[in-house]
Amino acid sequence: MTEEREERFCSISGCGRPVLARGWCNRHWLRWSRHGDPLGGRQRVELRWEDQNGSLLVTTAGGQFRVDAGTEAILREHRWYVDRGARSIPYVRAGVGRGSHVYLHRLLLDAPAGMQVDHVSGDSLDNRVANLRLCGQRGNQANQRVAGHGASRYKGVVASGRRRPWVAQIGVDYRGIYLGSFMSEKDAALAYDAAARRYFGEFARLNFPEVTP
Repeated sequence: MTEEREERFCSISGCGRPVLARGWCNRHWLRWSRHGDPLGGRQRVELRWEDQNGSLLVTTAGGQFRVDAGTEAILREHRWYVDRGARSIPYVRAGVGRGSHVYLHRLLLDAPAGMQVDHVSGDSLDNRVANLRLCGQRGNQANQRVAGHGASRYKGVVASGRRRPWVAQIGVDYRGIYLGSFMSEKDAALAYDAAARRYFGEFARLNFPEVTP
């Protein structure tokens, strides 16, 4: 029996064509690959925003994002859109020439080359300055959410299928570190938290942030 898959449609407002890649149909994906912008040279899409307690909820091609009130001038400089990306992590960016682009979170912090910008809350579409901070690759990696695999609800924990069924591990500077095997999924998650505090400090995304070390 063939499993039926739910059909996905292009995230560009009003398109309605089936998705090819990155959340876009064939037409908009080709425009992005040629111009760095899925709207590629077409008429500018007007941004729509509403003031919500000092911040702006902005609607544009591909979705919504949040910024601080007072950034309207920056929003008008480029044709911003929500890029769902190859890993399905959405970011706000704009094309700035053939094959080139700029990310809104980097522009807002004027991030220097070699530095990354971390979204403190883990919400990559919340681009209020209070939710952004400069960091290195290690800090940005540390604050990523739970990966969608491994059969565990906790970060840094995977199912092993052995006598001790839960394994804790952590990635540091592109290197995997084994933290031990545990009978309890929660114990494995706590072992990850302890290692994350040690390696990542304030950037660590913890399974149990309320637990005092």
